[in-house]
Amino acid sequence: MKVRVTQEHIVAGKARSPGSCPIALALVGARPDRKWLVGERNVTVYENHAPIAEVLLPRAASNFVREFDLGVPVEPFEFELEVLP
Repeated sequence: MKVRVTQEHIVAGKARSPGSCPIALALVGARPDRKWLVGERNVTVYENHAPIAEVLLPRAASNFVREFDLGVPVEPFEFELEVLP
């Protein structure tokens, strides 16, 4: 799936918050039926309060998480994430 992290996600996102970072907010916007917890290297996908998948982030997304958490200015971007349908 294509994940689009917008300026709105960046402004609303919280650093070091797996469920409220800009990437998590973008994922919730794309698939609100699932819960998304974003780490620096991976995303854990939950459905009905149970984890159903753990997916590695592409390098650009991983770098974004690290920079955002450190307070480095970041820009909107897009990336592909392979997740279950």
